[in-house]
Amino acid sequence: GDCIRDSARLAPDNVGLFYNGSFEQLGIQAVGVAAAFTFVFSASYGVFWLIKKTYGLRVEPEQEDAGLDITEHGMYGYPEQFIPQSELAGGLGGPPAAAASGLGATGPPIAGGAVQQSSNPDSA
Repeated sequence: GDCIRDSARLAPDNVGLFYNGSFEQLGIQAVGVAAAFTFVFSASYGVFWLIKKTYGLRVEPEQEDAGLDITEHGMYGYPEQFIPQSELAGGLGGPPAAAASGLGATGPPIAGGAVQQSSNPDSA
């Protein structure tokens, strides 16, 4: 209590909305927030524009459809119960990254101890 009163007494002209009802300090802070927002937005926009023009921000639609956990990391990012049956080892077409990874039938176990089967007949 006393500390707050002493701080208010020592503040120049008791500025602030709660001390004298003036919006002056609030306006100064709003200008600071607007300046920070403008700088961060502009800098972020410039950086993302540069990345988009040089490296690219998006993956190919096929990679996005297959899921980035498979195409980027070569493994599922979710437990087996969330993976469509067609993508499990016993299903008709394994994960798209299985053939590209070169793991074949000696690959890591997935879904109940099965191993990923290669779609390349020469790898057997």
